[in-house]
Amino acid sequence: MDVTAKNRIGAILLVILNLSSLLFIGCNSTVKTEIKSISSSAISVSYPEVDDYITQQMGADNIPGVAVDVVRGDEVVYCKGFGIASVKTNLAVTPQTIFDLASISKSFTALGVLLLQDDGLIDLDASVQQYLPDFQPNDSLSSHITVRQLLNHTSGLPGTFSAPIIFQQGDDDMAALVAAMGRVRLNREPGFSFEYADINYCLLGALIERVSGITFEDYMQQKIFAPLGMGNTTLYPEEAAASSRADGHQSMYGWVVARNIPIYRSALPAGWVMSGVEDMCKWLVMHLNGGYANGEQVFPAVDINETHTPA
Repeated sequence: MDVTAKNRIGAILLVILNLSSLLFIGCNSTVKTEIKSISSSAISVSYPEVDDYITQQMGADNIPGVAVDVVRGDEVVYCKGFGIASVKTNLAVTPQTIFDLASISKSFTALGVLLLQDDGLIDLDASVQQYLPDFQPNDSLSSHITVRQLLNHTSGLPGTFSAPIIFQQGDDDMAALVAAMGRVRLNREPGFSFEYADINYCLLGALIERVSGITFEDYMQQKIFAPLGMGNTTLYPEEAAASSRADGHQSMYGWVVARNIPIYRSALPAGWVMSGVEDMCKWLVMHLNGGYANGEQVFPAVDINETHTPA
């Protein structure tokens, strides 16, 4: 990969990570308070102009709290929490405060799928039905959908009006998700064009669970979080709550109130990795260095390059 391409990927990943780690947890409010910040103990250099910019933006938009990190190459140059994690508790945002990563979670799920391929357990170009026999959308072309097409959002599955189907809860939630595909028709021929759909990654989570033989949560912990040293990252809501998970917030009648979206286990692969910016620095360093982090090759460089390659 040439330097220009690598820098471009670094810029893209930095923007993506900041979308997840700036994590605006509030909107408009009539209350104005001093915004305090807490930096990672690993950062020795201060950037007061960056601090000032962030606090100014928070003040202008009345944002209760954010966490921000910046990585250059293999170096973490900025990692800091600002404001509060919840208007209910007024606890400070720190680099360890856990946020819901929303669709950044898909980057973790994608790597999990590639690791299954490395272990010889799947073929990205095989039909999804080979691994999920109950995956039977109401369309004659559904047997043509491949694992790679789920990864690339080119499966033809709809991104609109299918959201309720991904929200399954209970011991058989992944199986219920797959079975519910019988009510879905494709929007387009598999592989024909791109359509972003959370349902693709929910199905990949079900595939990981079926093929690996363990829960999606445990697979991700064992194969990704632990090897990278992301000890403050989880897919278990109760673990996140015990580690001061930030509340979601919403503006209501001019006031910021804490309001969290219900977590459905079947939707974890598409949107519910929970992590703090200190851990996300490790994730970004690894991506910027071809799977290399913490002084070792944590993940195969070919897998990381694959996640950066356009479909």
